[in-house]
Amino acid sequence: MNKKQNLYWAIYKNLEKEMIELSNQIHFDDNQLNVYSIKITELLIRCSIEIESIAKELYEQEGGDMNPADTNGKNRDLYFDTDCMEFLENKWSLSKKNVLVSATTFYFEKNENNILIPLNKANKRGTSGAKWKQAYQALKHNRAKNLSKGNLENLIKTMAALYLLNIYYKNEKIITTYKDYKQLNMTFGSKIFSLPMPTEPNQMWYGNLASGENSVYILKYADATYKNILNMQKKENDARNDYWKEQPELKESLFIKQLSEAIDNERKNPSQRVIYLWELCKYRLNKKVQSDLPFADRKKLLCQTAEWKSSMFQTNNKVSEADLTEDNIQDVINNAGTCAGIMLESSLTRRGTKEHWTTYSFTEAQCEMVIDKSNIKYNL
Repeated sequence: MNKKQNLYWAIYKNLEKEMIELSNQIHFDDNQLNVYSIKITELLIRCSIEIESIAKELYEQEGGDMNPADTNGKNRDLYFDTDCMEFLENKWSLSKKNVLVSATTFYFEKNENNILIPLNKANKRGTSGAKWKQAYQALKHNRAKNLSKGNLENLIKTMAALYLLNIYYKNEKIITTYKDYKQLNMTFGSKIFSLPMPTEPNQMWYGNLASGENSVYILKYADATYKNILNMQKKENDARNDYWKEQPELKESLFIKQLSEAIDNERKNPSQRVIYLWELCKYRLNKKVQSDLPFADRKKLLCQTAEWKSSMFQTNNKVSEADLTEDNIQDVINNAGTCAGIMLESSLTRRGTKEHWTTYSFTEAQCEMVIDKSNIKYNL
């Protein structure tokens, strides 16, 4: 952390301290948001000045043009809103980021007062801009006339906007494990605000990264951890493929037909994913308990199989021998075959490894919470 960074956060903390002291004098709840005073106005203006400064600093850090020109090509002033905030909005989608009010001395009950989107329209001017920014401009130019705009609602949203920009400026990376990340303190040193937990990407263990959406942060594996997961997945795939290519059923027309039908179903409905070893085990069990046999024979054969007796099937399918009927026996056979496939896959993927990659991914795998600047990727 450099000296400028320390300075911005130190000033924010001083402003926050004064706001907490103010909450000891004014009861902060949903009915008090229109309360205004000289002190509230002073804090709002000081926060807004900090926002202008830190916005320009972030703009410069991210490669913004510090010497803008007008339509005639002449140099003009750099504007914190239509230049800096607009630039940052396009990069980071600031208008979607939430800040949560978490101070124990603030007694808001309505969601709109506890879940703030303080930088929404912060890149706009005039009546199109954020309400707190309109208040700042009005108070700056005619304080006496617009004193009522120096109210609690505008102050809280201005402070939340400054908090959010400070989070981006500090740019902290948090190291944790997958099993522990939801226990992290998301205040980042604030006594008033916190951030939402990051959005967890769908199937993160396959390298997927989700945008932060409403959260400033996203969750990803550490690069070395994700590389380890990929290696574990490769060993699993190699073991599965080595087993698969040796199976005699691959030459049997009935199995080829069953597999083709399953693949066609997946094309029609991608949620019906084909798991090849599961199909193989279902086929094997159906060979043992053939569909053209009388029901009584099928029932007897099924209940003698290892698939029926397996702990996985018995635990997950509460079906007894007495429950079997002509109507449900085929579904039960397929379920038992699927359970056998799951057990086979598990035994193959654990060969030569102390821990399966899925277990590792959900527990001790090292993760990083990083700020979503739309440029996050794995470096392998």
